Amino acid sequence: MSRGSYHARFSSALLAVAAAVAGGCAWLGLPHLLSYLVAINVTTLGAYAYDKAIAGREGLVRVPESVLHLLALLGGSPAGLVAQQTLRHKTAKASFQRVFWAIFVVQVAAIAWWAFGGKAAGVQEGARAAVSGRSAWVQAGPVGSLIHPSTLPLFDGSR
Repeated sequence: MSRGSYHARFSSALLAVAAAVAGGCAWLGLPHLLSYLVAINVTTLGAYAYDKAIAGREGLVRVPESVLHLLALLGGSPAGLVAQQTLRHKTAKASFQRVFWAIFVVQVAAIAWWAFGGKAAGVQEGARAAVSGRSAWVQAGPVGSLIHPSTLPLFDGSR
């Protein structure tokens, strides 16, 4: 089997695992965001575990580092961090660690901005809302109101 064919099959398997986990979470009634995060993190953990299991074996194709980084970028960085520490995998390779931690820091900064003060509506809408006395999130319309954390079931205390 060629490397390209292997990577296509492996990527398809990862996608199938993520879809199955997300579908199971949705079936259980979890919010979509939480279902996605569970699915991407389970998939990331599986990819790290598989790569660790076949590391050093002749003839087996490893999970490309770019796939591990992509999984982290898509939201699997918590599982990537757990897998690195518990499996002791990819912890000594400095080039991998630099990219992984850059992804992690950008994600933490983005989450902090989103949750604690980022206004998707922008400066103009915020200024207009302040003058009119209305909330910037209401002023922004449906897109802005969907982005605020308090409008998501995951954050409103309903679950």
